[in-house]
Amino acid sequence: MSLLTRQRNFDTLIVAGVGAIGSSMISLGCDVLPFFKKVILVDLDAGRFAGFRSRGFSFVQGSVEDSEVLAKVTDMVEGKGLLVNLCADVDNVLIRRMLAPRDLAYVDSCAGAGRNPGEHLFSSSMEYALTPVESRCPQWLCWGINPGMVEIIVRRIMRETPQLRGGLDVTVYEHDQLEAPDLDKKIAVGWCPSAFIEEMMLFPTLEIRNGLPREDCQPGARRAMAFWQGDPIASRIVAHEDIWNMGMIGGVKDACFVYGLHPLVMGILDRTPREAEDVLQVPPANVPVCGLERVAVRVGDAAAHWQRTLCWQTDHQQTWKEHGINAVQLQTALSMLLAVLLLQQTRYGRLAGTYCAADLPICAGDWQEFERIMPALGMAWEDGDHLDLRFQRM
Repeated sequence: MSLLTRQRNFDTLIVAGVGAIGSSMISLGCDVLPFFKKVILVDLDAGRFAGFRSRGFSFVQGSVEDSEVLAKVTDMVEGKGLLVNLCADVDNVLIRRMLAPRDLAYVDSCAGAGRNPGEHLFSSSMEYALTPVESRCPQWLCWGINPGMVEIIVRRIMRETPQLRGGLDVTVYEHDQLEAPDLDKKIAVGWCPSAFIEEMMLFPTLEIRNGLPREDCQPGARRAMAFWQGDPIASRIVAHEDIWNMGMIGGVKDACFVYGLHPLVMGILDRTPREAEDVLQVPPANVPVCGLERVAVRVGDAAAHWQRTLCWQTDHQQTWKEHGINAVQLQTALSMLLAVLLLQQTRYGRLAGTYCAADLPICAGDWQEFERIMPALGMAWEDGDHLDLRFQRM
């Protein structure tokens, strides 16, 4: 299926943060980036530009939190600009406020740093992250696979279900089997170790219960046992942007995120954050990886006696052989490219407002755009009812 279209809302694409996800998005975006006249990469580490210097891009070393750096980027923009923020540990609201008077559109992949450094309460982080900013351009928040695509998948399942009787129970399941046997004295994770540690070991569990967020008092994600086709998978019930956002979707009563990883990673979660920081690593491109990455969304309506599961399964080894990245990077990067294409090629690029995937206005024509672009990017959400997903709280 082709990505071709005559529509172009933006002339310049700015990618801020060229780490694991940013570099993956650029590498996978060979059919997407040509839709822009100019591409600007921004990062604190100029060494990350090395692999892209032959691509005809422009480069700026620095942080987009720095007003001088942002002014330099703005001066380089040709026509209308779209900034993709993939930076870790930055204040996304501050960045959005600086962008608004410059008429730059914006999309990010996570909540970013909160108002109070060192505070590990997801409720506080999300209330701040979703702060509306007055802008003549769209500002899209928390896009990726989760958060981002999983909320869209919930809304898609609801749209395809003719009769809803009771409150919906939504569970996001993830089972990441990532392993890198040749990674010397380190344990593989698919994405930023510091953010992973914060999410799994410092933030208390947050769920939606009876339509309202409920946050644990103790730090760290609560233990659970997930079952994939009857196989027990040690997991945690994790505070996550997508779960907070599920509370915005009308009809959703309960929601949680059940996340299981390779046993070596799960064992590290029983140690201290400092110990985890010393051993967790995203495998570099020259290190082979293996295992499956599976993200599944199960939506159920007990009153109507139905449930539906959709799953996106990707093989780490195959992804590494084809692209030199792991499957987590691929799924997240493709989901970001979906957001970029929706903003570039559809009415969304002209729709001012602050939106996440849970409250984005989607009409029938918009769903057709999702159905056109997702398969063209290789986003393979398939029926997952056979997985018989369930979990037990510990």
